[in-house]
Amino acid sequence: MKKINLILSLIFFVMCSLPAYAKWTQVTSNDTATFYVNFESIQRIDGHINFWVLIDSLKPTNGVLSTTMNYLGDCRLLRYAILSGSRYPKPMGKGKTSSRRTIKFPKWYSPQPTSETETILKAACKHLTPKVHRS
Repeated sequence: MKKINLILSLIFFVMCSLPAYAKWTQVTSNDTATFYVNFESIQRIDGHINFWVLIDSLKPTNGVLSTTMNYLGDCRLLRYAILSGSRYPKPMGKGKTSSRRTIKFPKWYSPQPTSETETILKAACKHLTPKVHRS
């Protein structure tokens, strides 16, 4: 638990400015939203990866059209913890943040097979996997 708290502290400094300036890459979508990952900001931290996800909704819910979430991923066990999240009134993380939440004691979750979350986690993990060059 101490390691997660340390990781949260390190990530906090990056958290506030990332969504507005991030380069988002679409990873998957469904009938209600499109899901993006900022591959440029993925970092290895203490055997895990830290990455950002943006969820762009097709229709607003309570005035919210997009959400950014900061994840901690465990690629070896294929699980994730949500570290923080922010909601925005405009698409792609734009507009004044309508709410922001940091999880003090993140919990690990295993994504449902074939879910958007599993697709996102696998894409983030694959991005940091060393590529083998054959001669």
